[in-house]
Amino acid sequence: MVYNMKTLFSIGMVIVSEFLAPARLGTLASKSLLIFTCCFLSLASLAQAQDEDPKIYYNNGLENFKKADYLGAIREFLYAVGTKTDYADAYYQLAVSKEALARKEGYISTEYCQDLINAMKYGNQDASEMILKNCGAECFNISVAFDQPDKVFCADFTASDITDLPNGMEKLEFLSSLILADNNFEKLSDKFGKMPYIVTLDLSSNKIVNPGQALGLMTRLSDLNLNDNAVNALPDNINQLKNLRSLQLRNNFLTDLPATFAQLSNLRELDLSTNELSKLPQALFALKNLKKLDLFGNQLSDADKQSLKQALPNTQINF
Repeated sequence: MVYNMKTLFSIGMVIVSEFLAPARLGTLASKSLLIFTCCFLSLASLAQAQDEDPKIYYNNGLENFKKADYLGAIREFLYAVGTKTDYADAYYQLAVSKEALARKEGYISTEYCQDLINAMKYGNQDASEMILKNCGAECFNISVAFDQPDKVFCADFTASDITDLPNGMEKLEFLSSLILADNNFEKLSDKFGKMPYIVTLDLSSNKIVNPGQALGLMTRLSDLNLNDNAVNALPDNINQLKNLRSLQLRNNFLTDLPATFAQLSNLRELDLSTNELSKLPQALFALKNLKKLDLFGNQLSDADKQSLKQALPNTQINF
């Protein structure tokens, strides 16, 4: 196997440019220059290697991380993904190591969010949670988001008077958090279905009646906010959102939920308050992993309330 020289070169340059940016030149400048230049040169020499096992590099990285040798861990995980470009767990551990090094050295960086996107893209199950915690601190508005698309992990297009996603969204290849609150969306167009790496989506305060089938194609969604719309139905393919953990549907017009809703086994928080439920949807009784369920503002019978409490004894239910 011959390593992809271009890939390794690009990785090295991203690290050097990120950590040696002018904003970080200070007490860490000389040390950063030394260690990350070493990483870059190591990558360049690695490009000449053949038939290496990426698992060896991965295990070496784990060992270095245990010893708090975060630079060494980064180097090994970079070797691993340079050898196997779809190595999901190596991308994830690379991000963890970069975050640990940044914390240890006292600077802030979101460069590792690209690694988390790659980890999620290739199947790592832990990346989305770390993305939620670490990759939404800096959100770009609609006027600047497309200037440096590879730097945009969070986009905030609140109150932008839009009815659909802007053209060029496909350029935001590392976008994981999208805020579209207080606009004029009536449904989700096919453009949404072409953004599979969005983890958190805020569509509150729009005019959505039915999100549409495109919603079910956003399979990495973990947090979805549809509060304060006009939603009266959800698409049957909502069961494709296997990673969904939080769903906000407060102040809509729902009278029922699709049967497929019962398959959202990872759902932890669900807000259905102030809708038009007069009878409990059967799908709710199957959501055994729910931690919190809000149902106040619906006209539910005492018998329904009691039966739901019995079916979900470990869920905090607010009527």
